Amino acid sequence: MIVRKFREGVILIVIGLILLANTLGYLDWSFWEHLIDLWPLALIAAGIAILIKAFSQKEVVDESE
Repeated sequence: MIVRKFREGVILIVIGLILLANTLGYLDWSFWEHLIDLWPLALIAAGIAILIKAFSQKEVVDESE
């Protein structure tokens, strides 16, 4: 739960910084065109996150058998 809220907070901060940089003229609007070209990276990152979560969870072993 804490990790999810932390991730959401970081995402909002990054989006805000990008929009602020666009507004102040530090970042050209063509940035969005390049970002759209990199959309497969979001799928790769999601897959890696799922794998890390799956391997980091400890298995519960029933020793009563």
